[in-house]
Amino acid sequence: MQTLVIEGPMNEIAKKKIKKLNDHIKSGKHIFLFLFMVGCGPCNETKEPWLNTKTYLKDEHKKNPNIVFAMVDKDFYPNLRNIGKEPMGFPTLRYIDGDSSEEYENAELERRDRSAESFADWIESKVAEKGPRGIVIRRIMKGGNAPGPSKRRAGGRRRKRTHRGGKWSLKYKRSIDCNRPKGFSQRQHCKSRKNRRN
Repeated sequence: MQTLVIEGPMNEIAKKKIKKLNDHIKSGKHIFLFLFMVGCGPCNETKEPWLNTKTYLKDEHKKNPNIVFAMVDKDFYPNLRNIGKEPMGFPTLRYIDGDSSEEYENAELERRDRSAESFADWIESKVAEKGPRGIVIRRIMKGGNAPGPSKRRAGGRRRKRTHRGGKWSLKYKRSIDCNRPKGFSQRQHCKSRKNRRN
């Protein structure tokens, strides 16, 4: 595991670290990124558990050179490449693997409480999902439950989700009186229902 901390003023050392992190991202290593803002209370609370995460990792992950553990000041964000969309808030915790990225807040974990143990579980789950050549491995989750079928297809392509349904519940839709609709939205709903029947 490699650790990179990029903070402070933009100088030669910071530029070298940014280039090194961009090279790691380009090479397809497992990047765990902590973007923080100076003076941010939640960021300061998260820094200590983030830096203590290594103590909870398995030895095989601590010695794995393909895992990069980075802590970066948000002022350096524009200089980073292929790390996903611009953060909506801070701290931003992100897993980057090649061209894809996933937020810690969206991870499928039993607990996401921004503790060192939770970060270690997140890192181990992400590294365990990928085999030596990027092959998804089915793993048994805690409690003995096997996860459902993999969402990846042959060739590593993901199935696109089709949006079904809308904002209105079926109960609400059935309660609409199309003979006397209330407002624009209900009129549009009744109009589209008539078109579907024809």
